[in-house]
Amino acid sequence: AMADDDEFGGYGGTSSARARPGRDDDEFDLGGAAPSLGALGARGGTAAKPQVTARALSSAMGVRPGTATRPGTASTKAAGYGTRGGTGSGPRGSIVPSSAKRGVDDPEERCRRMEAAVNSLFETSALLGVKGDNAGALENARLCVKEEKKLTKLRDEHGLRDAQNPELTFAVTLNLANRLAKTNGATEEALATYNEITSLGRKENDGSDPGGRGSRFPKHAANVRVNSGNVHYQQKDFVRAIKSYRVALDQVAARNKQLRGKITANIACAFARMGQYVDAASTFEDVVDLRNFSAGVNSHDAKKTPDVATRFNLVVCHFALGDAPAMRNAFTGLLRLRAFESDDGEDEEDVPAGVGARGVSGIAGDDGYQEIVGDGKDGDANGGDANPKPKRNNARSDLLIAETAVRRKNARGVITDAAMLIGPEIASTPELGWEELAREMRAFGYKSLANKLEMQKALGYLSTKTNQGRFEDGRKSLRSFQTLENQLAVADASVNISFMLLHEDNLPEALRFAELGVVHDPHDPNALVNKGCVFMKMGDDASLQNAMACFDAALRVDETCVQAEFNLGLANKRLQNVRDAIGNFSKVLLMVPEDAHVGNSASNANAAGLQVEALYQLGDLNDALGDARGAARFFEKVRARVSNDCGVLRRLGNCAAKLGDDQKASAFYNEAHTLCPNDVDACVWLGSHHARSERFEKARAFFTQAALAETRKTHRIKWRLAAASCLRKSGDSEAALAGYLTIHNEHPNDVECLRHMAHVCGDLYLEDDARSWGQKLRVAERERDAGAADGDEKKKDAFDHGSLLPLQAGTRHDSPVSPQSPSPLERSRSGVSEDEWGNGDLDLPGM
Repeated sequence: AMADDDEFGGYGGTSSARARPGRDDDEFDLGGAAPSLGALGARGGTAAKPQVTARALSSAMGVRPGTATRPGTASTKAAGYGTRGGTGSGPRGSIVPSSAKRGVDDPEERCRRMEAAVNSLFETSALLGVKGDNAGALENARLCVKEEKKLTKLRDEHGLRDAQNPELTFAVTLNLANRLAKTNGATEEALATYNEITSLGRKENDGSDPGGRGSRFPKHAANVRVNSGNVHYQQKDFVRAIKSYRVALDQVAARNKQLRGKITANIACAFARMGQYVDAASTFEDVVDLRNFSAGVNSHDAKKTPDVATRFNLVVCHFALGDAPAMRNAFTGLLRLRAFESDDGEDEEDVPAGVGARGVSGIAGDDGYQEIVGDGKDGDANGGDANPKPKRNNARSDLLIAETAVRRKNARGVITDAAMLIGPEIASTPELGWEELAREMRAFGYKSLANKLEMQKALGYLSTKTNQGRFEDGRKSLRSFQTLENQLAVADASVNISFMLLHEDNLPEALRFAELGVVHDPHDPNALVNKGCVFMKMGDDASLQNAMACFDAALRVDETCVQAEFNLGLANKRLQNVRDAIGNFSKVLLMVPEDAHVGNSASNANAAGLQVEALYQLGDLNDALGDARGAARFFEKVRARVSNDCGVLRRLGNCAAKLGDDQKASAFYNEAHTLCPNDVDACVWLGSHHARSERFEKARAFFTQAALAETRKTHRIKWRLAAASCLRKSGDSEAALAGYLTIHNEHPNDVECLRHMAHVCGDLYLEDDARSWGQKLRVAERERDAGAADGDEKKKDAFDHGSLLPLQAGTRHDSPVSPQSPSPLERSRSGVSEDEWGNGDLDLPGM
């Protein structure tokens, strides 16, 4: 639509100037939908330069009501002078200017001043409505109607009936009705005002009130019935809305195909909202037929205002009915429109540089009002947030190019939404459906949109991890994008390929494709995030710094990129920047809505996952700072969202233990063990807890379970030794000795097992056996120390239970050679305890 330079420029015309108002004239706009616009007449005059209608001018020039006006060629009087002689101050019969004869109380002069005031109030109301001040607009609209009624009454009282302005009366009354419709709680008054306009306009139309009260409004006022239907539609009273639309349809002439098509489309939308998709689809098809007939009559208008909304709604209705062939036909009709595309078939970019994207909700044409029934984007095809400033030269041409580009982008968005909607339904698999639709798009010249569907097909294949063949097909499809000429498509493919290679641990290739994506589109936050993830996985400090630079760049491009903020927190955590990491994760919580966990959509699931991860990281960081109470608060929030995570329960138990609440800690660890009986950390903590409380039978059960679940050899031996030690502490030394012998037979060179064997033999006064085991222990220790001195000692296990598993108490960290153990028999006789609960061999977690 061509933008109006002066939004109120049409108000200065006469009643004969039946100028159609623009879409942005808010006083005739009802919620972005004004179906009755095509029937409106001229607007009132402007406040800056008061104007009156042609009839008012003739009265102001001195023509008495009821007298015939002589033709201009038969008059010899000078223009602007009257013929009322004999009463002036000059000589009898002399010519006296009529303006000099009129006083301040002259009726015609008063009417002119009152009409100028009405026009001023009318424009003020409209301007406030455009600015969003509906309360002020409504107040001025009420005052405007009140003053207009006084003006009408004054003209009736002074016999100036021919000077009445029904167009102005209709305009101010309709403006009041529109303002009431946009005010909460005033819809009933708005409907009453609409009914008053339509009833009086209908009387004038059918001649039932000739020259009477019905003359207050012009004949086309009856078409305002569509506005009543819009109010019912907004109230979700679709039955009454359909009734109002049909009454309005009866008022429209059969030759006005365009307006009839719009009203019929509103009826179809109401059917769709009621769930009557068969009736809705049939009605939308009628609209398509009307549009096709109108296109045959005036192909230029049809090309200028392609009916994308109706075609899309038809696709949605057939989708709801599950009619795959009908979906294909409707989608083909949508492509055939070539909405706002160039005549040469060139696949242009969506929007030129500097022009922002706008949403799409109703795109029925220049003054369209039909909504899109399916899941569309909010906004308006003729308006939006992007208002590029025109240049001094060719300003109107630049605006037209920008507006066409925006509409083309909106239309392509609708086509993409339709393809994504019906693709999984028209074939055996979604990938085959998208492939079929991509071929159709290429046939009609939409190459860039076809590339998007090909990308969706490739990602669909990659998501099927159970089928290796389809996964390879997805990889091949992604790699084929590297040869395309469309740079945006190449960038999208590069980002996805780098993501795929990142998960395959092919870091050099992943980095190459990530950099390619950034080169093609430096302002794509996804490409920058993927590049940062590749650096993160490299692990060294320099790579972590590079990753942080990438995440910072992504946030500069899009400050709402929550993935970049979260990854930046992880990078700071790995670099030991604990305070900065806490700040990053706190920002993630601010960026993710509180109710992200509500709903089943994929976006909600991703947001909820990030929210939980951020809470956990904040708890972990606070725990690292020694703030166990603060860490427990965050872990409690995680537990509220993920109640069956034994890891979170263990962290809560650990925090409670640090705060000295062993009872609460035991409850958390028991709950974690119940959820996951094979959780080694929970079993070890509970075993140590019961051992400290001298409940050795329960402790032995937990240590035995930990040994069965443990996957690391050295730790598995440790838990088996702890279980045997529980037997020894409970007084069953013979059973403990049997347990130690079993472990020794499996691991004859284990030093700790030999030490326990020597000790338990000493406890049983088996002096010969104790000496024998002691000799074997010293030999094993010398072999271990010699191996350590020669550099053959194996590297310490990297697994860390949060510093809950310290080294043996007798091991020295500053010398490669450990001191020789004293005689086990002597130590036993001296009463020195050498088990894991004393100061000797093994220091268990939590002791």
